[in-house]
Amino acid sequence: MKKLKIFVVLVCLTGGLAVANAQQSVADPEGMMIPGGRWWRMPNISDRLKLTQDEQKKLDTLFIQSRHQLITIKSLMEKGRLELEEILDKKEFDESACMDRFKKVQDVRKDLAAERFKYFIEVRKILGEGRFQTLKADFQENRLNRMKAAESKKRLMKEEPVQE
Repeated sequence: MKKLKIFVVLVCLTGGLAVANAQQSVADPEGMMIPGGRWWRMPNISDRLKLTQDEQKKLDTLFIQSRHQLITIKSLMEKGRLELEEILDKKEFDESACMDRFKKVQDVRKDLAAERFKYFIEVRKILGEGRFQTLKADFQENRLNRMKAAESKKRLMKEEPVQE
């Protein structure tokens, strides 16, 4: 029974990480979001926010530094997950070692969230309050429009008769 509980926890952890890694935006704990990637290099966004060359360089530097940190942290998480799997797969199951390893993986996961949030904060500092709010609002609007378009497409697909 204990193995089953630990297995379920591991599956939930793995699933949560997969969802987090799949996201293409940066979110803080309150769900406020900004685009992922080098959005400041898109002319429509940089023009709308009136970004200077210096600000774009700062964002480039921040992006690279953050990506290096994220890669390092993600590799630590993968190693921890592998070690957790090894413990679970051993014939002689050590529950305390398993829980210790699980806690370490959770700590690394917190580090990953903290690094993403640090990036979010630094972007806010570079842009200032007004432009940051504009970026968030534009991203949310764009996201809602994409979701509506996807829903419309799904509805159309359901309504169209299948031709043989």
